[in-house]
Amino acid sequence: MKLKDFFFVSGFSMRVAGLLIYAVIFIVIGWVGFRLAFNMAIPYTRARLAHEVVGEYNYLKSLLDKPDTKIKTTTDGWVNFQPSEWPFQVLSLFTYGTRNLAQAGLIPKDEASRYMRIAIERAMKPEYYNFIVPHFGDPFKDEMIRDNAFYLGHFTNMLALYREVSGDARFDGLFRKFSRAFYENYKANPFNCLASYPGMTWTSEQAVPLRALKYHDDFFGTHYMEVVHRWKEIMETRYTDRRGVLITGLDTVNGKIWQGPRSIPNTWTILFLHEVLPQYCELLYRNTKNAFVIKRLGFPVFTEWLEGSQISDGDSGPIVFGASPAGTCFGMGTAGIYGDSEVFLGINILGDSIGLPFSIHGQRHYLLGGDIGTACAYFSRSMAFAGQKEFKPFPAKRIVPLFLIVAGLLVIVVLRIVCVVRQLYDAKRKAR
Repeated sequence: MKLKDFFFVSGFSMRVAGLLIYAVIFIVIGWVGFRLAFNMAIPYTRARLAHEVVGEYNYLKSLLDKPDTKIKTTTDGWVNFQPSEWPFQVLSLFTYGTRNLAQAGLIPKDEASRYMRIAIERAMKPEYYNFIVPHFGDPFKDEMIRDNAFYLGHFTNMLALYREVSGDARFDGLFRKFSRAFYENYKANPFNCLASYPGMTWTSEQAVPLRALKYHDDFFGTHYMEVVHRWKEIMETRYTDRRGVLITGLDTVNGKIWQGPRSIPNTWTILFLHEVLPQYCELLYRNTKNAFVIKRLGFPVFTEWLEGSQISDGDSGPIVFGASPAGTCFGMGTAGIYGDSEVFLGINILGDSIGLPFSIHGQRHYLLGGDIGTACAYFSRSMAFAGQKEFKPFPAKRIVPLFLIVAGLLVIVVLRIVCVVRQLYDAKRKAR
């Protein structure tokens, strides 16, 4: 294609359509450029972060104020599970982030408790857990509770955090029932793992039910932490890579590894166990950072695979220049826990710039990523309030390269628009 052909479009209808498309592109790129310039001019502080995260809380709680839209999906548990799993994940991530903000005093505890309760009650509806029923049965109807690390792990954590924030014991029966099942199923498995699917598990999903067991001990004086320490010992001796990071998946029957290290299982483990196994998780964070953090245009991001593979899947999201969107988002949360300003703020600024954040009436969400993306960012950003460290400003000069690239793209789009407008004007003159 010649340069002239790129800037000039033939055909009146094509020119009008092209003009509309380039106008949208101009708005998107212009918004990214504005956010980058804004972040260069106004550095992140805890106060600014708190204001934005509360805005994300306001947006997500507004979803709970609306009537519950019934999820219409059928699934065998292997395909078409996202219409149930992702809305449930939004509920659980909202609950985790809301607990963090309530504990930090950023939102009233009574209001936080009310919305956490609504999230729990909504998560108990069959349409939010039908993706696990073909594998593990109905946890609210079946007498025997099987492994079910993902749904029941998150749901039981929601119960635990609600009790912590509210002091309300209304869900204690379910909390005790599911925690006891976790404890017994962990002890029965030689590799101390609950299944994610029949016969297989992701190491990351163990962190969630294990955290619930710690809360159960705190509330009821049990001794379920013994399986937590057993899990840690087995992970360290059998399922930790030479770089000090966890493998991803193993067979719950024979213990064989079916997938090596990835960033998400390690960041997920840190996010959920940093209060339960503080020394272990702090070391795991350092190892994870050394193994997975790379620089792209001056910004730290997390790769998904140690080998630099570009393979994408439903967990990682699309791999972009070697960076994993999900791994980078959750990695931001781990950096926030340990006050790692460079990684936390670098990812935060990058997400704030290219995630197309939009705020109205005190509600903030991300146009790129939808509700699940907003929930992930909300949870990860809220982790910064687990500590009380002030941030060291992210160097503005590190933002300049990406800003110049965006500015260059903006110039190209403007030239394109000018050329198309000129064509339309010349065509109109000739038609007279």
